[in-house]
Amino acid sequence: MQQLQSSEQDKWVKLARAVVALSVLVWIVMVAILLLAPSPSQCPDWHLKNAHSTSLWILLLGLGGPLNAFGCLIAVRWNQPVQRVTRNEADTHSLAMPAPYFLVRLSVLNSVVAQIPLFFLLTKCTPFLGPGG
Repeated sequence: MQQLQSSEQDKWVKLARAVVALSVLVWIVMVAILLLAPSPSQCPDWHLKNAHSTSLWILLLGLGGPLNAFGCLIAVRWNQPVQRVTRNEADTHSLAMPAPYFLVRLSVLNSVVAQIPLFFLLTKCTPFLGPGG
């Protein structure tokens, strides 16, 4: 497999770090919303109206928090996973794509899934996208 040039790899690293930073920023904004804004009638005490009365706090801290932490770990310790994948690749078989491409895709997917609580907030608790108020 052809190795990536360092300048091309740097572009992918910057993209992945930007995506993770944006995900963490959106997560912090949602924490601020849940802390500072009054809960709407559609979601009393920030609980979704479903059979289990799911709390947005549980979704935010149980799903978004660990996923953002994992994304930050990838973004900060970028070289270690790339070196490990490259070393393992040489031992076994070649990957279909270079390790930086894979890690960028992993970072983007991780950041999108971390925003599921925000999706529920917007679609279930606000009159803009969700039920009328």
